[in-house]
Amino acid sequence: MIHWPDSIPIYLHRDPVDFRKAINGLAVIVSESMELDVYSSALFVFCNKKRSQLKVLYWDQTGFALWQKAA
Repeated sequence: MIHWPDSIPIYLHRDPVDFRKAINGLAVIVSESMELDVYSSALFVFCNKKRSQLKVLYWDQTGFALWQKAA
């Protein structure tokens, strides 16, 4: 199990995203739409239109990780 410090920022993209997007597409949303540094120590959370799934993108200093949770 991965443990993050309690102080890690978590950013929620409020608008639904196309869940065909993978790491590259979500990273573009973070940097261009959210105007945040995708390489920062933060979690970026996205949901689909039905709000029945989540994707979490983060940079772990060796590469990107993308988690997906479906209801």
